[in-house]
Amino acid sequence: MRLKDDNKKQAIYRAAMSVVTEQGLAGASMSKIGRAAGVSASTLYVYFENKEDMLNKLYVMLKEESANAYFGDVNSDTSVKSVFCQYIRNMFAFFIANPIMFSFQEQFKNSPNVSAQARARGLECDAPLHELYTRAVTEGLVVSYPKPVVHALTIAPITHLIQAHLNREIEVDAQLLEATVDMAWRAVSR
Repeated sequence: MRLKDDNKKQAIYRAAMSVVTEQGLAGASMSKIGRAAGVSASTLYVYFENKEDMLNKLYVMLKEESANAYFGDVNSDTSVKSVFCQYIRNMFAFFIANPIMFSFQEQFKNSPNVSAQARARGLECDAPLHELYTRAVTEGLVVSYPKPVVHALTIAPITHLIQAHLNREIEVDAQLLEATVDMAWRAVSR
């Protein structure tokens, strides 16, 4: 049995993100990912059962990393609005700095390839945001909507803004970001 090398695994993950981003999920074969990672396709099977296993593990790893970036420097003892606004700013900054991660997550999370286990783990990564929303409802600061509605009103506009910025459709400066964050807050606040 071959030993696993963490550096090689990270190279495979980077290659998978790149290939999926450039060629889509259907176009991302194990041989293309292996070639992009500088390893044989058979080497991928040392690390993963199959393509779906690899992409689901990558998705979970990225969800964990991005959640840490969103909430890493947020002081949850401050007001709900302050925490929410900092979360959104952090999310924007993280994905602008990591566009391939953004593109991969956006493609993969909306595909039927996400396993139930990976989807559940992804939702666990979003727990601090859900807890913040529960706190906001309890404090009477926001309207009580189902979570998908809250997501559509607050997070979806930011992800669209990130995509537009990355596609060079719009240049998002600090003023526009703050205006968008404020609009997202006002969409659910009382």
